[in-house]
Amino acid sequence: MLNLKIGICDDDMIYCNDIASQLDRYMMTYDVNISYQIYIHASDIVRIYDTPGKFNILFLDIEIPEINGLILAEKVKKIDPHVFIIFVSNY
Repeated sequence: MLNLKIGICDDDMIYCNDIASQLDRYMMTYDVNISYQIYIHASDIVRIYDTPGKFNILFLDIEIPEINGLILAEKVKKIDPHVFIIFVSNY
């Protein structure tokens, strides 16, 4: 069974919950174990992302109040070059 660790970072909980709901459906449809954590502040990702392998996939909002999602992605990639980053936006 495939195990995925996913981080979701968006300042709007509606969109975070929408992504989480889609991940839950995917997990039930396919034989995949997905654990995910939701963050509404980019600084939380910067604070906790201290080692490679923390997440397999990160969903990052492009427009995050504290740190632009692209800048956040650069910081994360310096620590973990193998993480897949998916940018999301409600625009």
